[in-house]
Amino acid sequence: MKSVYEIVYRYVLPSIKRRLAEELQILGYTEKEVAKLLKVSQPLISRYNKGERGSAIDIAQFKDLDAQIKQLAREINQNNLSTIQIYSGLHKLAAYFMAKRYGCALHEELDGINPTECSVCPTIFSVETRITRV
Repeated sequence: MKSVYEIVYRYVLPSIKRRLAEELQILGYTEKEVAKLLKVSQPLISRYNKGERGSAIDIAQFKDLDAQIKQLAREINQNNLSTIQIYSGLHKLAAYFMAKRYGCALHEELDGINPTECSVCPTIFSVETRITRV
């Protein structure tokens, strides 16, 4: 079984980055500028645009998440966010995606897990989760 962290790393984050790159380009950024902001190569942004990378999940279908990505793009555009701030935002969006159980269908497809019997993601990615002794 794939770890939920592997799913985030391999599928969720690239899909969120792709959607953010699209939004930044809508705001007028070039592929090169987006690549510099996200600390990735310009060819990767080109591959996002062609649907060759980051297309495992159609992020736009999750309207609440998509609105948050658009907000992050606007904040980057208006406030000149640092790389740390951008990646903090990306990782918060990935955690939100998992906490809302949006990744369950993909995890079921990859590993055959039964989403109705699993509560791993809402438990570990929830804002309310606190570190406690095991």
